[in-house]
Amino acid sequence: MLIRLTSGYHFRRRVPNAIRNILGKKEIWHSLGTTNRHNAKPYACEIYASSERLFRSVSNVLEELKENESCVREELPTEVRELFDLLIATYQQEIANLQKKYEHQKIKHSIEMLEISQKAEQAINGGNKALNLLEKTAKQLKTAKSPTSSAIIGLQSQIDEVKALLKPKEAKPSPLFSEAIQTFLDTKTKAKSTVIHAYQATFKRFLEVCGDKPLRDYTGEDVGLFKSMMEQLPETYGKQRNDKRTIQQFVALAKKQNLPRVSGKSVKNHFTKLSGLFKYFLLRDLVDKNIFTGGWQFDNKPKTKRVRWSDSDLQKITGQPWQFGVISHKTASMIVGIASYTGMRLEEICRLREQDITEIQDIPCILVQDHPALKNQPWTQWSARLRTH
Repeated sequence: MLIRLTSGYHFRRRVPNAIRNILGKKEIWHSLGTTNRHNAKPYACEIYASSERLFRSVSNVLEELKENESCVREELPTEVRELFDLLIATYQQEIANLQKKYEHQKIKHSIEMLEISQKAEQAINGGNKALNLLEKTAKQLKTAKSPTSSAIIGLQSQIDEVKALLKPKEAKPSPLFSEAIQTFLDTKTKAKSTVIHAYQATFKRFLEVCGDKPLRDYTGEDVGLFKSMMEQLPETYGKQRNDKRTIQQFVALAKKQNLPRVSGKSVKNHFTKLSGLFKYFLLRDLVDKNIFTGGWQFDNKPKTKRVRWSDSDLQKITGQPWQFGVISHKTASMIVGIASYTGMRLEEICRLREQDITEIQDIPCILVQDHPALKNQPWTQWSARLRTH
């Protein structure tokens, strides 16, 4: 798994339970030493291949020894421990070789870019010298006693050509944010109306904070201001569909009443939507960079600490008499059972139909899918297969 931190990209992979005692760790984590995703992906793929070889080698040895997941490394024979040490050392050497390989590539790339930059600078300096010489010659011709108009015109033409060559390429004019919104949303042809509304709500809040400007004029300062305002919203934000208040009014209310704020995950979701818009126009050279990427940090710690039910608590709940007549005890029990096993949402469970229970490759499954006859559809547009055993 690629993970983007402020320091750059990192590779993280979970160690299988069966070999954690052997390797002495729960996960593998390596810094890739780059902030460029294009360079990080092949590096991560090679580390993944090396870690896969290590996992398989250790698993094969354990399988031959017929050891279970609870084996203790110190209790294994000496020659087996030495074999594991050799496998781990081989993996560490492979990682060290990969690190040197990609460091050399980075150095080589940096040298090549430096050479290109130096050549470009030399060309610009040479062009400026030639331009100065041409302008100086033009002045001398104009002050001469018998200058020919054709000579002056030809020289002026050369000056104009050199100026055009040295002039930096003008960037394409970028559209106003308000205009870019519709262009971007028009590409979401398969998105549900709820998804489109979520995008529109995010874009509306960004306009309220930063105003309507050409996309290229927005800076990291605008993004920082937007992030600061979004983090001050009350956690009830977005619960009322027809609420017309502005983001400034929401923030003022939250400060006045000292209300709990939205989670960092919610703010990050808004950034993801805006990042998608800027990425769309970045690929079309209408913005210089995606200002919503590059190390923005969010507080993703869960606000609610979830505690597992104890066996005694579950027995008390299940032992209580059913007091609700609208829904039968059997139906409620089935809903709770399906939710506990599959993790499905209550709305998705209540919309299940007989045709959603099927067999795929002789395995009983539940299909979570939309039904055209329903007036309202589940919030998430997805189709999944869940095993029922």
